[in-house]
Amino acid sequence: MLLHLTNRIAAILLLLTASASAGLLDGTAWEISVIPTRQTSSRGVKQFDDVLTFARGKAASARLKEVGAVRYSAKGGNGFYNWETAPVLRETNTAEWAGVINGGNIDGNLKWVTRDGRVRYFTIKGRKR
Repeated sequence: MLLHLTNRIAAILLLLTASASAGLLDGTAWEISVIPTRQTSSRGVKQFDDVLTFARGKAASARLKEVGAVRYSAKGGNGFYNWETAPVLRETNTAEWAGVINGGNIDGNLKWVTRDGRVRYFTIKGRKR
């Protein structure tokens, strides 16, 4: 009986943690520099500034509006979070983000597959807005 109750409590806690992690960063915005990797910059792609916003369980870029908001998940607390979006497979016009937030700083990576299928890789660095 005690084991059954313990398993139920563990399952409930797991569900609560999973649902909370989807919107953990909601309501935050980050001013970021999007810096192409050496391989991407060798193709003429330049660095650009952007604003990354987390809302309703999704991350959205102001500059990559055509990509749209993508679902994210985050883990952590006390000002330190690991976050990521769903992996980009073979779809075009998509963005895959991943990073670390430490206090008011954000660092990470972006894989952007353009509308015409070109894959571009970037690092991101920024501060909370």
